[in-house]
Amino acid sequence: GGYKIAIINDLVPITTLNTTRNNYAEIGYDNWVDIEEDGWAWEYEDNIHIPDNLSFTQNAQPYSSQMSEIHFVPRIMLDYKTQKYGFYMFSDDMVGHLSLFGGFSVNKIKDVDAMLMFDYKKFKPTLYFNFYWATRHTKQNFPYYDINDQLVENITINNDVNYQLFTSDLGLRFPFKDYKLWLSYSYSNYKQNIIQTSSHEYEYNDEVITDVLFGKLGFDYYRGHVFSIRALKKQIKPHYLSTMLTKGGYILDATLKYELNSFMDGFALNNDYGTWGAVFEPNNTFRFNVNAHYFNNFKSKYFLELSSNIGFVSNKNIDDFFHFFGGGLPGLKGYTFYDPSLTGIGLCINSAYIRTPLINEKFLQFRDFVVFNKLSLGLVGQFAGVYNEDFDDLYNNLKLSSGIELRAKGFMFYGYPAAVTLEHHFPIADNNETDSKTYLRLLFDF
Repeated sequence: GGYKIAIINDLVPITTLNTTRNNYAEIGYDNWVDIEEDGWAWEYEDNIHIPDNLSFTQNAQPYSSQMSEIHFVPRIMLDYKTQKYGFYMFSDDMVGHLSLFGGFSVNKIKDVDAMLMFDYKKFKPTLYFNFYWATRHTKQNFPYYDINDQLVENITINNDVNYQLFTSDLGLRFPFKDYKLWLSYSYSNYKQNIIQTSSHEYEYNDEVITDVLFGKLGFDYYRGHVFSIRALKKQIKPHYLSTMLTKGGYILDATLKYELNSFMDGFALNNDYGTWGAVFEPNNTFRFNVNAHYFNNFKSKYFLELSSNIGFVSNKNIDDFFHFFGGGLPGLKGYTFYDPSLTGIGLCINSAYIRTPLINEKFLQFRDFVVFNKLSLGLVGQFAGVYNEDFDDLYNNLKLSSGIELRAKGFMFYGYPAAVTLEHHFPIADNNETDSKTYLRLLFDF
């Protein structure tokens, strides 16, 4: 539960104690030699021989970076009702100059999640680069309509679609006064590959005939270059449970980006190359986002957290692909992430948490898998709004959400800390949204 530091005011040297041989034996001395009638002397035999001419610098050499062996850890994911199997890998320099971390997983339909992260810390600013790659496979069935918009029931269209998403980050991070700063550049490329099968079934001469047409199509639908600067200031009152039940302080996290976005706007013939392909339209914009948290403590048992998340983009005409999404776990938790009423070019989310500890010393153990010794109960209130034309939309379309939260802190079977959060949220006074949402998180910390 913590540490205690004590000062010994009355320190008595052991040589001044009026002791006997048995007292000395109790504190670990051995090989007694009787040197006089009223006292004892001792010596301790060992195999350590220290040379008289020992030098700590004679054979010293400059340190050269040396990575540890690459360690692999099995990884099992449950994602959109599928099981993904893979691994994490990591390697570090002995003194922390270099760090390599990666992961890979795949499921039975060949959906892949891969990442590689590298830090170079020899300079005052840390250099880093990150790569992320994901693929998704889905099947889509479409009815066929003729030029008069009439449904043709004997023609079906089946698409096997493969999405490939790639993003890379390159940047610097360094401290500046009380802030941590990030300067970064990011490149993204999203692709879509379609294998289409069209089936036309009809009867001819009392025989059922099926004509099948097969085709492939692949194209990029998003390319982006993003330049960003991020500043983080964190002033948290330190104590043992500072991340679970914060006694006081604040967090200020602000990011400014300039995005060079090219997004697909249909297909056309390229006059220069004579090929058919995607047409890209610019969706360039500045994007600003600030996330602020304030913490306080009342009567030593009630912990308050107030937070605001504000964001907006400068280009009001960008495609809704680049809008803010204000629902789900990072937003208004009583609504889904892509809720249309919480999608726009501007966003404001405000939250209030009040937490109190339920268990502080007792242990809750589930076999040998996990042990918890801290448990807290929290009540949550949120309101949020988005705008697309002007700021008045924020106040005219406010959404409310409320919920309850349980937090548990302990240790897993492999010795690492465990932080579990269970939340249940529901919208308030919204006839269009009545379903509640439940979130479960298992991490190393809150």
